[in-house]
Amino acid sequence: MTTETELQPVEVKITTPILDAIDKSLATLLRKNLNEIEEDTGRAIERGVKTDETARDAEAIVQDGRRAIKVVNEVRLQFTRPIDEGKKSLMREVENLLSPLATSNRKLDSMVMERQAEIRRAETEARREAEEAQRQADAEARAEEERRRKISLTKGGTGEVKPVVAEKIEQPISMAGLRSTTKVKSIVDKDKIDEAVEGGVREIPGVRIYQIWMFEVTDHTKVPEEYRKLSR
Repeated sequence: MTTETELQPVEVKITTPILDAIDKSLATLLRKNLNEIEEDTGRAIERGVKTDETARDAEAIVQDGRRAIKVVNEVRLQFTRPIDEGKKSLMREVENLLSPLATSNRKLDSMVMERQAEIRRAETEARREAEEAQRQADAEARAEEERRRKISLTKGGTGEVKPVVAEKIEQPISMAGLRSTTKVKSIVDKDKIDEAVEGGVREIPGVRIYQIWMFEVTDHTKVPEEYRKLSR
């Protein structure tokens, strides 16, 4: 079923007026129609041009053919020039119609791209800060462990001390595609891990559990959801 909003295909056909105009023009100039000129050309090809007479006849027919082609094209232009002008006019009208939308669409697209660039810059900076914080936490943990080792040695001990576990700095999540600017991410819940270790759990993916029943998060991405909590 066809609705009012559906566009119908445009059919272009050679109409009787242009055919009549072509025949009339050829008859006026050459006293022949297009079919007759085509038949003369075909017969001349069959006869060939091996004699002076057939060569002269062929040359005359060639000239008639050239004039016929010129006439037909001139008649065609009388019909197609207005169509071409109408096409150009229609294209200009459509271009003017779409110009405000196209301009606004480009502007909005530019704004979206700039926003995405801002997010990428912010994420890069956040990752850099997180990595720097992790390096600092690791250095502090090593320094504290060394301090404890020295104290042990000073007191006559072996220097063997409990490992100092550095705080794991969570990498920021991507903001691309989020409706809210609040960063909500799943982080390791060390309290839950403590409870699990105290309850007898000895294996947790991403967690190293020491015999002294301390733990170190070695890969926060592998820690199961039951040992996580929401954080901003």
